[in-house]
Amino acid sequence: MPFSYQIVVTNHGPSDATGVTVTDALPAQLTFQSAAPTQGSCSGTTTVTCALGTLANGASATVVIQVVAPSSAAAGPVANTATVTGNEADPVVTNNTSTATSALGSVAIPTLSPWALGALALALAAGGVWMQKRN
Repeated sequence: MPFSYQIVVTNHGPSDATGVTVTDALPAQLTFQSAAPTQGSCSGTTTVTCALGTLANGASATVVIQVVAPSSAAAGPVANTATVTGNEADPVVTNNTSTATSALGSVAIPTLSPWALGALALALAAGGVWMQKRN
């Protein structure tokens, strides 16, 4: 089951941030596919490190990390945590880490035999006729 994480890094100031780096150690249940930053570059497969460079005061950069959860992965929540650092001292370090939780597991889509589909179609058609007569 493929899905993606979107990491948005925003410099809330008070000045420009240089040497901005995002680090994301992917959960063991996930297989890395790709990472696409809006600026800079990313490397790594189990731990993705993105060197975003400089973010002006108020500017943002986004990293989209594509992963795959194998069908053999156990169903349930999986938490992914990303951390951002920069060269300058940050007056508010509490917003430099974020965790997103995704639910793993397959959703079974029921299938019907041709006979069951025909019976369902007849039942729906009969219900529609009944509704028309009743109105």
